[in-house]
Amino acid sequence: MIPKELKERVPLIEEKHFRFLKKIEEHEAAPIWNYYCGDRIQKEDLSFLKEFEIFLRQKRYSSSTPPLEILEYVKEIKRTTWFYESKFKYFDVEQQFFSLPVTQRKDFSESLSLIIPYNISLDRLIINPTSGTTGHSILCPNHPKAIGCYNYLILYALEKNGISLDLNPEIVIAMQIYSQNQTAVYCTVKPILNGVGFCKLNLNHNSWKNKTDIQEFISQFKPQFLSGNPIGFADYLEKKISHIPKAFLSTSMALSSSLRLELETLGAKVIDFYSLNDTGPIAYSCPIEKEAFHILPHDIFVEITDEEGNPKKEGEIGFITVTGGRNPFLPLVRYQTGDLGKISFTACSCGEITPRLYLYDVRIPVFFYGRNGEKVNPIDINRVLRNFPIYQFRFTQESIKQLYLEISPMPIFQEWDKEFLKKNLLQLFEDGTNIEIAERKFENKINPYVVRVRV
Repeated sequence: MIPKELKERVPLIEEKHFRFLKKIEEHEAAPIWNYYCGDRIQKEDLSFLKEFEIFLRQKRYSSSTPPLEILEYVKEIKRTTWFYESKFKYFDVEQQFFSLPVTQRKDFSESLSLIIPYNISLDRLIINPTSGTTGHSILCPNHPKAIGCYNYLILYALEKNGISLDLNPEIVIAMQIYSQNQTAVYCTVKPILNGVGFCKLNLNHNSWKNKTDIQEFISQFKPQFLSGNPIGFADYLEKKISHIPKAFLSTSMALSSSLRLELETLGAKVIDFYSLNDTGPIAYSCPIEKEAFHILPHDIFVEITDEEGNPKKEGEIGFITVTGGRNPFLPLVRYQTGDLGKISFTACSCGEITPRLYLYDVRIPVFFYGRNGEKVNPIDINRVLRNFPIYQFRFTQESIKQLYLEISPMPIFQEWDKEFLKKNLLQLFEDGTNIEIAERKFENKINPYVVRVRV
């Protein structure tokens, strides 16, 4: 019998799905599971997901002006959110779209309660903190059906790169791999994809009972593709894990050409995703022109703007700015991601219709050094920082035992918090390490992680 708490996390789970989930959970080489997760997708969400899957394929477009659906989206948001109602009060959306004031991440930090539409039920709201790789984390509200759309976006990107997946039951479709001091480790099933399995794994030895279990567990279930960030993939290669997936799907950080080549040498396709927690997937790497990213969802409009929101011309570098999406709790209208890029509307030889993005200054993976020269993942550092009222920060390692943290705190940040923060951070580093914390105001986007030492 399926436990009640599991039915709450995975409402559409069936007995056959449950049996497969137990097989994964109870495998003798399984990791130390420390978390439970499910899609929370209900029967009432299925028509929305089916429509999204259909339109994703049918409504491909390439235009430097927003389509009618985007303009209608913005007009609706203007009517139903206090934040945008005030912000766009004197603007005609259709006639003045490119004059609408831009939205930035600080707006989500400072005015989130005013951005969530006031006419929407909060019964199924989910909160996902962002990773903070841009220098500050935010609490990102979302809805299960919006998160469920990620499945179809990933499948589409894989298909455009020549990868077809087996969605038969009792197959693990994917494993998401990380290499951190701590992270959630869990397994689940996806009823909307015929009950296939999914695991989130941490390659750090702390997450396994025995050293050999990593190799055995992954080889046993043979995930069809691996998702994660370049740090996790680099560790996967370093551990010489024998299983070669059909594809590596990289996100969160910039994927270097050398790591891409090393992964491709294994015989797998490598697909880079440009995706943010606050926007969802934005673009996927072109199978022909590797440095180019095609706009992925059909329900967003992407433009390039200067800092004030003035449109840049095709081929000019500026801020990647997004309107639209399917997250009912976080409407995006001319939202500047903080990342730089340029856009091209010319036809692509791969056959994809949507515009191409070329990214600049996107998050670069970096390691710090802790005990005995062991690597410290910046995500572990952010896990500490996001428990404190910090808007933006820069964390610098000058030497093995000298760290500097510059913070832009919220007004409620108190002096005693700094010592407690210091104590929590130092647990990641070697005894005798010194950390200095100072307040400062950052005017623009910064590189939040700086390492000036090598071992």
